[in-house]
Amino acid sequence: LSCAMIFGNLFAIIVSIFPASNRGKALGITLTGSFMGMFLGPVLGGFLTEYFGWRSIFFFNVPLGVLATIAVTRIKGEWTEASGEKFDILGAFIYGFSLITLMYGLSILPEIVGLYLIFSGIICLIIFYLIESRIESPLLDVKIFHNWSFTLHNLAAFISFCSAAPIVFTLSLYLQYVKGLDPQWAGIIIAVQSVIMTLFSPLAGKLSDITEPHKVAALGMILNTIGCTLFAFLVEDTSLIIIIIGFCLFGLGFAHFSSPNTNALMGTVESRLYGVASTTLSTMRVMGQMSGMGIVLMVMVLVMGSSIISKQNYPEFLTSTRISFVIFAILSFLGASASMVGGNKRE
Repeated sequence: LSCAMIFGNLFAIIVSIFPASNRGKALGITLTGSFMGMFLGPVLGGFLTEYFGWRSIFFFNVPLGVLATIAVTRIKGEWTEASGEKFDILGAFIYGFSLITLMYGLSILPEIVGLYLIFSGIICLIIFYLIESRIESPLLDVKIFHNWSFTLHNLAAFISFCSAAPIVFTLSLYLQYVKGLDPQWAGIIIAVQSVIMTLFSPLAGKLSDITEPHKVAALGMILNTIGCTLFAFLVEDTSLIIIIIGFCLFGLGFAHFSSPNTNALMGTVESRLYGVASTTLSTMRVMGQMSGMGIVLMVMVLVMGSSIISKQNYPEFLTSTRISFVIFAILSFLGASASMVGGNKRE
């Protein structure tokens, strides 16, 4: 609940505070904080667990939460664009149920029950759309999706998160099992991606202020496509240098995509719809991550069956990894196309 409240409104607040000329830079700095958290979180978590026990992780978050609360209270202004409207309880229930059904179905693929749950979730989303398009105060103003620029940038975001989520999971297994690295060194190599994202995200955000942001976002997806294509040729004796180059490509790709795409997306709607746009983007993030993991796990089960990863089935594991990256390379290219076609227009 706390994460939903924070990330659902974060971009709306940033866009409301900063003028359009500095919006990309502000979003880039904001996302830099997220990327730094991705990098520092596992490191600090491991340190705290080793020296103070796993409970210390939760105690450590308490002062951070207090500081964040104090920081938020210092923000001046308010943007209650929907003040006076009724809360759509029925829509909230149907929407929540459909997303839970979809995400759980994706998590248990390729089981047949997973397919049924995904189908049920899609049906519920269709019902949700029909209801929301007919009531006076909808939970989600679905007419916003008639804006094709907004829809295409959301699609690009979904694809980006879909291809991003499995990278750490798949390549962590590869580095530890196939390359024989311990978790610490595997983590250090994977952290290259987060470091690159942290360094280049503010620059990409600023670049989206001085040029068309959808073109910067498309460049990011092209870099992701190249990275996925590189890993689509992964073999047992692939050099660690090649793997690090691949992580650098991903880092550059996600840095050049995230804040520019958010900048372009928020620029396609009126200020009264910033909250809706922000929450929709957060939904794309969660759904993309779940879909990406669902694809990877489904491919692994179809290729490897129920067997665990061992030296005897390294060829099957590598085959499933290559297939997954081929899929994500194709998706990333489609994401780049969606970014370019989406542009930055209000409709």
